[in-house]
Amino acid sequence: MLRNGGVVPGGMLAEALGIQDLYLADIVFPKEFEVAQQRADPRFLAWPTIRVFPDASLLHERKILIVSCAWGTGRCMSTLRNRVSGADGTPYTCVLHYNQQSNLFKEEKPDFFAAVTDAWIVYPGKWKKGKT
Repeated sequence: MLRNGGVVPGGMLAEALGIQDLYLADIVFPKEFEVAQQRADPRFLAWPTIRVFPDASLLHERKILIVSCAWGTGRCMSTLRNRVSGADGTPYTCVLHYNQQSNLFKEEKPDFFAAVTDAWIVYPGKWKKGKT
């Protein structure tokens, strides 16, 4: 699950499904890229940097559920999905909110989602005053 947006929904899913092994991933984007510019010209697409991720040996030949609060542009989830696949794991993605309109990868979408929205949703505790 993603460190910020996936902890609460990931924990709830783990409890409901009886999942014992939980791993955290931490991912960040270069700040110099603007989302609007990236949507206007996909050549400016920035890939996130993975700062924390489980060792490949923990993912090898296992089904991995990647959980976050939202799927916006799709870069985070696609990056993590590819990392799990690269470790010979089978990735599945799950989010609370899926924004089809901001998704940069028209052939990809979350495997599981609670709602489709075009709204910008601010989750409690995710954004701190004065931070972007």
